[in-house]
Amino acid sequence: MKPGDWPDPPSAPAAPAPPPRQPTPRPALQPVPTPMPTPSPGNRPTVLAAPRRRRRKSKAGLLIAIVVFLGAAGGGLAAWYFTQMKKAPVDAPTTDAVETPPSPPAPKSFPERLEADLRQAGVTLPAFAGAPALAEGPTLAGGPDGLLFSEGPVPGLASATITEAVVGSEAGREFVRPLRAAFERANLNSGQPLLLALDRALSCQNVLRMAWSARLAGVTRFVLVAADGDARGGLEFLLLDQPGLPPADGRLEVRVGRLGLLVNVRDSSDQIISQGEARIAMAADGDLDLDGFTARLDALVAAHAGVREAVLYPSLEMTHGQLLAVVGRLLRGKDGPRYPEVRVVVP
Repeated sequence: MKPGDWPDPPSAPAAPAPPPRQPTPRPALQPVPTPMPTPSPGNRPTVLAAPRRRRRKSKAGLLIAIVVFLGAAGGGLAAWYFTQMKKAPVDAPTTDAVETPPSPPAPKSFPERLEADLRQAGVTLPAFAGAPALAEGPTLAGGPDGLLFSEGPVPGLASATITEAVVGSEAGREFVRPLRAAFERANLNSGQPLLLALDRALSCQNVLRMAWSARLAGVTRFVLVAADGDARGGLEFLLLDQPGLPPADGRLEVRVGRLGLLVNVRDSSDQIISQGEARIAMAADGDLDLDGFTARLDALVAAHAGVREAVLYPSLEMTHGQLLAVVGRLLRGKDGPRYPEVRVVVP
């Protein structure tokens, strides 16, 4: 008999299924802290990083402390500021300062410029009491330390000591080439006198060279600057090469030489009409006898009251101080002017 030929035996009835179980609620699981593994001594870090939560608390506390400190400091500063504002007057509001260029120095006056030039050139002026007040004009200041014209050095001249290398000649009269060029550049007014503020020790030869340099540039009248105490005075004269014949009222003539002075009065025909001793010898110290010269002038002024012109023939060997002393006595006496017009002839 083959399997399957027989019917299957009857199966027992199935037992009833049990009712489904309801899920039993469980309590919430609490996280169990995991212990930090203890590193071995060889792997232990030098500095352990603090937990992040603790660092946040430290920063928050530090920030709170800084805020509290700044609030207290700011309150104290505000209180101090308002206290000072009550004590001090309130200034007007200011605007931003605008940087302005410095103002140029005030221009110097003529006496200030003259004194500055005299100091720079090392000039010691000759003295003459009672010299007329000095009027402003173009000035040549010269001494052992410099030669200044129009408030500046003259190119090519280090001092008023003139050397032959810079001397020129025209029509038999000498001049200083750099000085003549400076005068020509200045375009001086022929009607305005040139002030000669020169050292008293300069030779008359160099003084006349300087004056003739200006004469070639068109200047005819000059003023010798003199010291009158602390003041400055001027003695004016006309520079000529030839005086010509005397005017109708006559002329005083003064010649200076090595032996002294020769003083006469000439008429319009150029004849000597004065009386008395005309020669004035040198003084015992070898200087000009200015007292004898003054006495001779006073006598001639009294004898020839109409004569107003004086002509001086200076010696090249005399000093600038002697030249100024003679010119000054020709112009002025103790009682007033002697000869209003003084002419100096260049030898």
